[in-house]
Amino acid sequence: MDIITYEFENIPIESIEYLSQSKHVTPKSSVLEKCKHRIKEKKFINSLGIETAPYEEVKSLEELKQAIKIIGIPAILKTCE
Repeated sequence: MDIITYEFENIPIESIEYLSQSKHVTPKSSVLEKCKHRIKEKKFINSLGIETAPYEEVKSLEELKQAIKIIGIPAILKTCE
């Protein structure tokens, strides 16, 4: 049996879904969807009772200023995907 696997989360979900139609792919596209988006990933990990580094979702300059007040400095700003 052929199995397809991948190591990085920067693969289009559609590619994994397409490949899954003809071969066994692991991890599944549902796992990739969580790992591909940092906020979804952290919320999922936290829901399992596992702590992560403090984080805040930021969508504007005002939210960034508020997040820095909450998290403090130094801080890292990353994109979600």
